[in-house]
Amino acid sequence: MTLFDFNTFSRSFSSLKIGEKVFISLFVLNILLLLFFGRDYSKFELVGPFYLQDVFYGFIAVAALFFKSKRRIKWIEYLIVISLLYLGYSILKRNLEVPLSIYLRQFMIFGYMAATYFIIKAIFNFKNSHVLLIQTIVYVALLSITIQFIYSCYYTVVNNELPFYSRNYFSPVIVFGVLVAGAFFLTKFEGIKRQLLFIGAFIISLTIGHDSAYLSLIFIYAAFYFLKASIKIKIAIVILLIVSLVFFLIFVPTFSDVNMSWRVIYWRDIFISMIENGTILYGNGFGVPYLNEDTVVILNDLFKHLGNWTVFSSPEKVFIVPPHNSFITMIFHIGVLSITFLVLPLKRLFYAKYEYSPEILFLVLALIGSSAWAFFNVILELPHSASYFWVIYFTLVFILKYRTVGDNNNLELKENNTTNER
Repeated sequence: MTLFDFNTFSRSFSSLKIGEKVFISLFVLNILLLLFFGRDYSKFELVGPFYLQDVFYGFIAVAALFFKSKRRIKWIEYLIVISLLYLGYSILKRNLEVPLSIYLRQFMIFGYMAATYFIIKAIFNFKNSHVLLIQTIVYVALLSITIQFIYSCYYTVVNNELPFYSRNYFSPVIVFGVLVAGAFFLTKFEGIKRQLLFIGAFIISLTIGHDSAYLSLIFIYAAFYFLKASIKIKIAIVILLIVSLVFFLIFVPTFSDVNMSWRVIYWRDIFISMIENGTILYGNGFGVPYLNEDTVVILNDLFKHLGNWTVFSSPEKVFIVPPHNSFITMIFHIGVLSITFLVLPLKRLFYAKYEYSPEILFLVLALIGSSAWAFFNVILELPHSASYFWVIYFTLVFILKYRTVGDNNNLELKENNTTNER
């Protein structure tokens, strides 16, 4: 299978049953709606706390349950059950002064994960599922980087200035797409063409207006050569990365500005709090404030130069403004077990002699870049950005578990003889 072959995708789609075609079409439609309409789609309120994207994605997830599939990732199912138990317990001991919608909103960092899991689980029961999923990820990435390029040109013409000085990404999914496109260029092409295309992706990432976007591409680039290198080269790459990070922290103003300071203080205080009360092990549940009043005052004071504007401008903000690091948010809610259960399905990647096929390498690089983006921002908590991340993650995880044992040259999926694996 090739990473980009429209004929292969078309043949794979044509081989599906009518119900499977409809399901795949709805799944792709949701991604495209997020791509083209972004927050206008994800925040379109239907009634009360119900939003269009959540309802539509929930419908697709429920529909996924009608496709019987023995393929499963038990660690993820454990995590889903644990998060639901935490939500139930949190609601039972609910603080009546905190709206129920807050509990549900905080839970959705696991809710979007669970919905995507059941969707990908269902698709992996389809014929040539891995082809459809990987190429869907690629097509969305290439569409994203094309749209961002056109949008940046439009911005330059209309505003008569270069689009490198403010946040100008077309939609949240576009950011993921640019990162994944960078991973695709590295694994698909060779020689000077590989380098030029990646440089192009890097330049386009600068139009996004987030330092963590181009930093994520740097991680992808370093990881690409790190995974292929000898031990000596790997050590050199690690040293170079450390030096680069120090350089950015010292010489790039936006890496030490008020926004970065805000994150560092938030992360420091939330970790200190979790370590002191032990919740780093078992979490805080849902419907609880992320910070205490003292830290809120400190963080708000960082933005005094903006006048009356503050991040925590109302009492409810302490419940709905997480620490701008999706993985810390997960730990806050149900403890380090959450991250452990996400890493365990990837354990095969850490085998010393594991050989990466081009498709696996592409997905690994895409996940590294997407994880770096989620590490510095509120990503997995939000409907307009979470699903594409989880599509990449679960496509990789299912392929790692169900690909042919010992066969690193293709993506033939093995039969359901590994149901006892974890």
